[in-house]
Amino acid sequence: MTQEEACAALDVRQQTLYAYVSRGQIEVRRDPSRVGRNRYSASDVRALLHKRNRGRARTTIAASTMAWGEPIVSTRISTVVRGRLYYRGLDAIQLSETDTLEETAQRLWWGEADGQAGRPALSLRSNRNDIIGDRDTCSRTPPYFSSDWPQGGMPPSCARAYAMLGRAAAEGVPSDTQGFPDMLGEAARLVGRLASGFVPFDVTATANAPEKKGRPRQVLDMRALHLRIAAAWRADRHADLLRRALVLLADQELTTSAFAARVTASTGASLGACALAGLAALSGPRHGGAPERVRRFLDEAARDGVENRIGAALTASDPATAPLSGFGHPLYPQGDPRAASLLAAFPVPDVIRATIEYVDRRTSRKPTIDVALVALAEYCALPDDAAFALFAIGRSVGWMAHAMEQVNSGTLLRPRAHYLGPPIAEEPSS
Repeated sequence: MTQEEACAALDVRQQTLYAYVSRGQIEVRRDPSRVGRNRYSASDVRALLHKRNRGRARTTIAASTMAWGEPIVSTRISTVVRGRLYYRGLDAIQLSETDTLEETAQRLWWGEADGQAGRPALSLRSNRNDIIGDRDTCSRTPPYFSSDWPQGGMPPSCARAYAMLGRAAAEGVPSDTQGFPDMLGEAARLVGRLASGFVPFDVTATANAPEKKGRPRQVLDMRALHLRIAAAWRADRHADLLRRALVLLADQELTTSAFAARVTASTGASLGACALAGLAALSGPRHGGAPERVRRFLDEAARDGVENRIGAALTASDPATAPLSGFGHPLYPQGDPRAASLLAAFPVPDVIRATIEYVDRRTSRKPTIDVALVALAEYCALPDDAAFALFAIGRSVGWMAHAMEQVNSGTLLRPRAHYLGPPIAEEPSS
């Protein structure tokens, strides 16, 4: 069956069909007669339809929504439709060609890409008081970059970001007491504070600054965030690649970390607490830790040979479901467009290019944004934890968008649990 036929038979959207495929409920194969098209197993579709028509308990329906299932939160921020990512109805891939992260934040936070509607252009940076306090806080945390961090764990610089956001959460005011302009200003500062946790910014600039008492007067560096990151990483000539990556990472519908930020925001907690909740969720190996898994996987491919390392994984299990870190995404069965866009913007290192081509030949699975981030970090000679840093910094814009949208909705997110424990003891009769 074609994609359209399968969706029509099941009466579902494409995202739900992709979820069925990712769970192994519907087999999908390439259409030999049409390039770039898939065919879906008609027998699997009929079996799923029969099972669904028998009726499902409300508890089963509720549980299925929590794992790549039907939407459970309404949002105007972003969505994935027909394998493309959209920010406020605009194609995110096209926006990444020119937008800065500041412009993307403006799109996601209030729908405008400039200073119109009476609002000034954003500056994603901390203020002076934040800088002074955060420096003192971070003097007691690990150094910015280190290769000595546990497999599957978070880089030491993540501790700095936790410390900064923890301080912001403790000092922040309840979000449900703030007006929208105040939330916008705080959100912009929080993105800047998180970024300074991961990147060793020179927070001041002296170029063209007037002298004071015979010395150049230090002023805050007000350049766009990607330019400041590039300067800190000594990668100025690659600044535009960093800009593109940050924009592509800003949001992706209702990710785990965005949901964590929304749940926190629904309680009226401060935006700092929402950002901290987002970072906590992102830090897990199944979410933001994915680029590090990809990096180690690609290191093994470089050491053992691409065909040896990947061939062994494919031989050990079904090629369609073999655990290949960074290849195949449930929302993008035709390939992650963010990865395709970013990988097309620079010469991909040889081993990574060979791995992508070999996996495609053997499994038809395409690289995800995690592979693209690792390739970018290697090409630009960025620090070991740069992929995670870019992920966290870019995605923090989405966390703030979801948090503010949730605050404005005025609703508390409080799902119920399906109890599976021991039988409830009956109260003794009187």
